[in-house]
Amino acid sequence: MRYELVIPIEPVPMRKGATVIDGHASVYTPKKITVFEAKVAAIAAETIKEPIRGPVYLMMKFYLARPKRLMRRNDPEGAVLCPLRPDLDNLEKSLTDGLNGIAFLDDSQVAEKHSVKLYHEKGQEDERTVPIGKMYDRYYGRPRMELEIQGWPSDQLIVLGDEVKR
Repeated sequence: MRYELVIPIEPVPMRKGATVIDGHASVYTPKKITVFEAKVAAIAAETIKEPIRGPVYLMMKFYLARPKRLMRRNDPEGAVLCPLRPDLDNLEKSLTDGLNGIAFLDDSQVAEKHSVKLYHEKGQEDERTVPIGKMYDRYYGRPRMELEIQGWPSDQLIVLGDEVKR
């Protein structure tokens, strides 16, 4: 089973909140994160009809708003790697939590993943000027998340043998 989808909303990193109530520490998930996860689940549910039940491979691309300092004429037109905050692992966590129960039964099924954090393409905000060849031309140049979710058939599971030393 394999799914490819674009989630056309700005990625939000997972950040837990902490508070002290009656002298006891309490950790909670902020409302911004729960709203984000609900939006991810709703968008994914439109495409994904059945969750993957075995090991899962995830390929995630996070496109963030491009800062003005990278909008100069001499800056590259395409997507540019983002070396600043938010942290990539926090973006992954919020996205996989939103996909729980939709793309897979639980995010513990993710056995392999590849992620990249980018600033979106430059200068293509007007949909009429989008290059025809772009795979996701409708969302070209906007903050978004692109995903490939793939499950391995049980007869093709990777079994580690002699290459793993104990």
